[in-house]
Amino acid sequence: MQTRFTESFGIQLPLVCPGMSYIATPELVAATANAGGLGILATGPLNAMQTRAAIRRIRELTDKPFGIGCTLMMPGAHDNCVVALEEQVPVINFSLGKGDWIVKRAHAYGGKVIATVVTEKHAISAEKSGVDGLLVTGHEAAAHGGEVTSLVLIPAIRKVSKLPIIAAGGLAVGPVCWPHWHWVPMPSPWAAAWP
Repeated sequence: MQTRFTESFGIQLPLVCPGMSYIATPELVAATANAGGLGILATGPLNAMQTRAAIRRIRELTDKPFGIGCTLMMPGAHDNCVVALEEQVPVINFSLGKGDWIVKRAHAYGGKVIATVVTEKHAISAEKSGVDGLLVTGHEAAAHGGEVTSLVLIPAIRKVSKLPIIAAGGLAVGPVCWPHWHWVPMPSPWAAAWP
């Protein structure tokens, strides 16, 4: 299934395993990549040395594109992101901070950058910084963005940005999901990309 997102990121399916701490391990990231999606390594619980080892482990398990997540306000996140840039990880997903320095360095080696955003203001700022996609997290995705739900936030961000959107969080009850089945991720460690 080809979309603007899959073509831009070199993957087969518009499916993303976001970098959730203690869940998005090298093995799950590689399995997602090998299945045609984009796996993103969780680096929050890792130090720089562990991040480098995890990146190299992923490369032992797959030759497909993958990413790492950097929650910039967390201790050690800057160092983990620098390691990812040194290792030339194909995709870097940053959140909770300014990532213009990441965009510049990743684009220099041909890497892609995804910004996690929770408001229209964040989306506009991220797009101006040159990111290649947006991971939009509504309230259901760990409530990082406050009380705005995915069904409200995703269309609002689509109005202000033309970048590919990855819809994180969503609906967890079957009867509510059914009318939106074409784009809402089901309760799982994966998110869907919305062209």
